[in-house]
Amino acid sequence: MKLSTIVDKMSLVDGCILNPALIMLPDSKMILRYSLDYSINPDGTCNAEIGSVPDIKSSNRETTLETCLKVIKNL
Repeated sequence: MKLSTIVDKMSLVDGCILNPALIMLPDSKMILRYSLDYSINPDGTCNAEIGSVPDIKSSNRETTLETCLKVIKNL
């Protein structure tokens, strides 16, 4: 059972759930940040590089709300 459907344009947001790890290098005191997981989209692409893929994509000619209303009307 699907709990939710994402309707939007392509998002450039990383969909990882875990907080990033921060480490400090001892000599330079430089802080490095990296993700603790590797999230993939349903098509196998890397979520951090490509972004989150919505279930239903809005076209550039309509808003997300217009797309939602169109989907609801067609149910």
